[in-house]
Amino acid sequence: MLDVSRGAGFLSAPKRGDCPDTVYFSFASHELCAESRAVLDWQASWLKRSQEARLEIEGHADDHGTDAYDRSLGWRRAEAIKVYLVALGVDATRIDTVSIGRDRPAVMGRSEAAWAKNRRAVLVHGSSIEKARA
Repeated sequence: MLDVSRGAGFLSAPKRGDCPDTVYFSFASHELCAESRAVLDWQASWLKRSQEARLEIEGHADDHGTDAYDRSLGWRRAEAIKVYLVALGVDATRIDTVSIGRDRPAVMGRSEAAWAKNRRAVLVHGSSIEKARA
């Protein structure tokens, strides 16, 4: 359904909880595991049905590396997801990638449990992007 309150080109994005929007990674890795691919398969299906929707992929990292390394790793994570979604038929021009690196941790702390939650990528749909930038 077209969300005209946001202007042309934005569909109503799935509500949080309706679909998985976070993909987790192993330490120092940007490889997609089977669980991550299942999340992305769902996302690709939704994006192909919602032809006007845009997606921003935020790559995140824990704080084990240098700032430059963590930014690079965040970018590689976001790009790995983009490549996967494009291979499933999503138009690459509808996907933007950004690296957050270690700057916005999901969980504060210096434990393996906290670090594991910060090794992630978050998929933000068009209308959510507009809200965040407003």
